[in-house]
Amino acid sequence: MLTLVFPLRLPHTGTPAGSATANFSFTWSPMLVGIGIVAVVVVGLLVAWGVRALEAQRERDEEASRLQAAIAALIQANPRLQGLPIQPTVQIPRKGPATLTLTGQVRSTEAREALRRVLERSTAGLPRRFTVDDRTAIVPSARGAAG
Repeated sequence: MLTLVFPLRLPHTGTPAGSATANFSFTWSPMLVGIGIVAVVVVGLLVAWGVRALEAQRERDEEASRLQAAIAALIQANPRLQGLPIQPTVQIPRKGPATLTLTGQVRSTEAREALRRVLERSTAGLPRRFTVDDRTAIVPSARGAAG
């Protein structure tokens, strides 16, 4: 038979009387508990706000990507613009109109007008307003598939 022996416990004597910590004891006051709860709630709200902001940015980026691809397809479908190096870039801010930036080269002012008409038609039915930043250069020697 095995017998377990535990050490003898002595009564807690505490700190010596008259020392600086003789009367100190830490307890969780209701105020500290309240501050802790408020801190946890504030951190939770900040995390939720951050997640929502990131999700909204992701949705704007996806919408911009879809619009950019659709506009590029419409540009390439136009016989006067087909094969030309024109790159549409769409940026959608949180507030305000979206920005459509066009870079590349066209052969003539007529081709630039055709590009402007394509953009007007492609953005006309959309619920969002667009500002167009046309950075295309007129280069008469620009040749495409239709050239």
